[in-house]
Amino acid sequence: MGCDKLQRGFAGKGSLLLHLVASLVMWQIVLWVSVPQAVVTHVRDPLVSTTNEEVVGRARLPRRSPSRDRETQVFVREQSRFYNPGPAMLAENFDAESRYYAAMALEECYALSHDGLSRFRDDFAQRLTAGKVAAEDDDNRAREHAFERSNRDCVVFDGSPISPAYVLGLIQSAARDGDPRAIARTLLFRDLADSKAGNYDLVARLLSTGDPHVIRDVGLFLARGESTLMLGDAVTPVRATTLAVAWELVACDFGLDCGADSKLLHNLCAYQGQCGAISYEDWISRFSESREEFSEILRVRVLLRRGLVMQDWHLLGLSVLKPQTDREQPIGLKQ
Repeated sequence: MGCDKLQRGFAGKGSLLLHLVASLVMWQIVLWVSVPQAVVTHVRDPLVSTTNEEVVGRARLPRRSPSRDRETQVFVREQSRFYNPGPAMLAENFDAESRYYAAMALEECYALSHDGLSRFRDDFAQRLTAGKVAAEDDDNRAREHAFERSNRDCVVFDGSPISPAYVLGLIQSAARDGDPRAIARTLLFRDLADSKAGNYDLVARLLSTGDPHVIRDVGLFLARGESTLMLGDAVTPVRATTLAVAWELVACDFGLDCGADSKLLHNLCAYQGQCGAISYEDWISRFSESREEFSEILRVRVLLRRGLVMQDWHLLGLSVLKPQTDREQPIGLKQ
């Protein structure tokens, strides 16, 4: 799946932000295109075959600290060295939270596991050297370093192709057991043509956890398939691409790994040649098309942070998720 296919989820003309939004999710959900539709539909069962109230009731995990999340990810990656989809070891022995992180670890390594480490490196080298000149050797070295850092946890899967259906099964079971990260992730599997109306209670309950993984995926879910959206301040419509990047930046504020050594920045350096940023915000500042674009992202970020802290769902623009007959009612999540 390339950026051009992902861009179709966002209406409007192309821009740096559009390519960024595509790249943000391309390495995260690239494996889903090879999964039979029957499997994808099965994964969506927790969200479409039960009432929102039942799903909301399962999303009760408290927010975890970034350091604890990192500890869990390291543990899961170590266990993933013994990945074997046959006996479904991970699904049987891990709790819902760890199943989610196991899925993310396997998802990140999908491409390398299928191409093989040698071919994966060769393809990157060909991409890197195409049309390059000697004066750019320093840039190439930075990109090569970023490529190796980005894939350092995936070399253990060389020669062990990861099953997309197995990864989906991990997310499905974690969602069924109430992990809010997994539930938020399944929102991204829905068809673009599906209406988002009726998801107000679910999305509000997910966002109330304050989990950065939830914030990232819910933000992308809200922006997908849209050209512009109106936040509760009703100042001016916000471009969907701007909103998606602002949500990602807020997820960083809430603890998502977006620093200089994050996979996100390593990928942007390796595959787009945009290196040197010390944080995601720094990357946006360096490579936005204009200062006006960067300023708008920061403005929206402030609104989103305020809405999350105050649990002001109207400010976050969640009223579009209410059924049409309910949109005139007072907005807010009753505890």
